Amino acid sequence: DLSEFMDRHPGGPTTIVAWAGKDASKFFNDIHKGVKIDSYLRPEAFQGDLGLDESLMSDNFYHTLREARIAEVKEELDRILSQVSGGGKADSVSRLLQDKSISADLKMKLQRLETQKRAALDSEDYAKAAEIKKSVEALLADDDHAHLHDVPLDQAANCNIPLSEVARHNKPHDCWVALNGCVYDLSDFLLQHPEQRNAILAWAGRDATAVWNKIPGRFPSANWMEFYMRPEARMGDIGKEPEVDPKLAQIRQLQDELWKLE
Repeated sequence: DLSEFMDRHPGGPTTIVAWAGKDASKFFNDIHKGVKIDSYLRPEAFQGDLGLDESLMSDNFYHTLREARIAEVKEELDRILSQVSGGGKADSVSRLLQDKSISADLKMKLQRLETQKRAALDSEDYAKAAEIKKSVEALLADDDHAHLHDVPLDQAANCNIPLSEVARHNKPHDCWVALNGCVYDLSDFLLQHPEQRNAILAWAGRDATAVWNKIPGRFPSANWMEFYMRPEARMGDIGKEPEVDPKLAQIRQLQDELWKLE
């Protein structure tokens, strides 16, 4: 899944879009001889091994399989939700938009803001995307809506932040990086220094400690931190992961699969 990489592809998004939905192996290998694609992408970009060629089956048969799986997922979701007290509130905007219990008015507002944010990201207007993100958080924090979801909003500074929360902030307009036990918000830095976008976004939402001081003077290194890092960028320390109910984890996994299928 190269959706995230398009924002930082050195050659721009055009080449990637030209091969979207196709097998680009030969094209990639001809240009990047001897280079593994893993060196460019983050681990979560890997979706799985190439499976059965869908072109070998008819469209009707493929859609029959897809519809059957959608029915299975919905049935499994209903079964698990009936066993969970509180029904397992949505912990992300995408999951909240799938929640049938939220009002049509709230869903319409969220969809409009998410569409505007996507348009801002596509045009690389990251300052506008950041503003829209704050509008989404303000909407979700409103007293009329706060009880409907478990979507994490902005963490307070100087608190313990689990890496699962850091992982949510992995975009050019919302970029957190963990480093040497601390969490930094580099969103504003990226707006001021777009020339360093590729190096930093490669570690957005991740712990970059493993590459500390590998290249002196470049991110992430002691020289870079001393020259560029401002005190207000520090969000807090890395904290323990919160305990997650196994059933809630299963619900979120099924919700994600259903969203992709539909």
